Amino acid sequence: MNDHAPIRVIKVGGSLLHWMDCIEELPRWLTSQPAMTNLLIAGGGVLADEVRDLDRKMQLSAETAHRMAVEAMAINSHLLRALLPEGRWLELSRHEGRFGSLHDGRLWIIEPVDFMDHVEAMAEGQSLPIGWHVTSDSIAARLAEVVNAEELVLLKSALPESVEKIVCRAAASAGFVDDYFPNAAAKLARIRAINLRDHQFPECRLV
Repeated sequence: MNDHAPIRVIKVGGSLLHWMDCIEELPRWLTSQPAMTNLLIAGGGVLADEVRDLDRKMQLSAETAHRMAVEAMAINSHLLRALLPEGRWLELSRHEGRFGSLHDGRLWIIEPVDFMDHVEAMAEGQSLPIGWHVTSDSIAARLAEVVNAEELVLLKSALPESVEKIVCRAAASAGFVDDYFPNAAAKLARIRAINLRDHQFPECRLV
């Protein structure tokens, strides 16, 4: 255990969690990375898409749709925990004010409801607005800001074609990240996107 390991926040796209090869490819990618404390947060994937569909049909309030989408992330977080049994469950509110204790080189899986309800809005910096322009990409960026992460990594199913580096606003315009992401990630020093479905794990930088 390394008590001085920098923090890496990793957003695992929800669609990846329903891909059978993720069982092997996610651990393989993790072991290929420089040693850090890894905080993993799951995207909503098809469950969040179901919430979007319900919202279109039933005209839910923004607050209700937002809550349901975060709950979808929480369900996928339990699936992520099953894929990575060595991961420790993390309710970040229990560490609030002493995030330095997370610099231990371990693998943690974030409980997103706890983070959004008890940490995010009270933390320093700009709180996330509510709406479909804010998805798990921006939530992961906000998490990286709150814990002062060394880097944010977005594990995706594809990358923009033939691009080694892309401006965040261009990535948002292309639908690669959500519309709010350029604001949520504005203070982050390093952002990488990885195509986990490609066995060579190609990546691009977001700037």
